[in-house]
Amino acid sequence: VPYTTFRSLAELPTLIVGDFNSPGWGSLPRLFQGELQDAFDQCGNGFGYTFPAYDPYLPTWLGPWLRIDYAFCNKSWRPLSCTVETNRESQHRAVSATFELTR
Repeated sequence: VPYTTFRSLAELPTLIVGDFNSPGWGSLPRLFQGELQDAFDQCGNGFGYTFPAYDPYLPTWLGPWLRIDYAFCNKSWRPLSCTVETNRESQHRAVSATFELTR
């Protein structure tokens, strides 16, 4: 998304959630963190690691060690809660977030 388009989008009540396949220091999450709130950073507990949750080809017995799944919102929303599921035989652990519309 071109930066100018992204800034215009952020003026509307906006939620952007999903698998970004990029850790927090990656370019896309950093772009969003500059304009939007990260729900897990605002009201989550722990590290919020979501990947790899389970993969027969990776050493997953230690549990996830990256956070690459996010829930972002703009100033029109207030994050109320954000959690990462605790156990699942899937490549990613799901992120669940609750938001309140503020305007």
